[in-house]
Amino acid sequence: MKTTIRDFQSNDATAFLDIVRELQVFELELYDRMMTPDQIGQWYIDELLNQCRVEDGSILVAIRDGQLIGYATIFKKVEQKGELDEVPFTYAFISHIAILPVARGTGAGKLLLSECEKRAIEAGRKWLRIAVLAKNTIAREIYQNIGFHDHHITMEKPLF
Repeated sequence: MKTTIRDFQSNDATAFLDIVRELQVFELELYDRMMTPDQIGQWYIDELLNQCRVEDGSILVAIRDGQLIGYATIFKKVEQKGELDEVPFTYAFISHIAILPVARGTGAGKLLLSECEKRAIEAGRKWLRIAVLAKNTIAREIYQNIGFHDHHITMEKPLF
């Protein structure tokens, strides 16, 4: 059972949205401002594809035994305008990654991350970023184990 990584195709939409909705269920337990799974539809894919056009990105899918088991999005040209004391720069950004629960531990996520890194390097980027919810300790540990480290931490305090 070999996992392959390829670019998203329009006929992947149904399986892709199923995985996005599965991720929403999980993330709603960690963060109460996520949309509910039933709010995710074709518009989500359209927005990702539009962002891919703007920021030189790709939606990648992981296929195992003919089934879509995961995905990642990589944007290779994210321009950081910089804070008042920071110079502008461009970096690559993995904005989404998810693997179906039944396929976790098979290496599919690492293959997706590796392909994202390869594409970022090919685009000439010096930095690759990924976002993760602070409470998602499992994902944070995985990312740290493959070389990611904390860069900028945003903290939040509920006011009521």
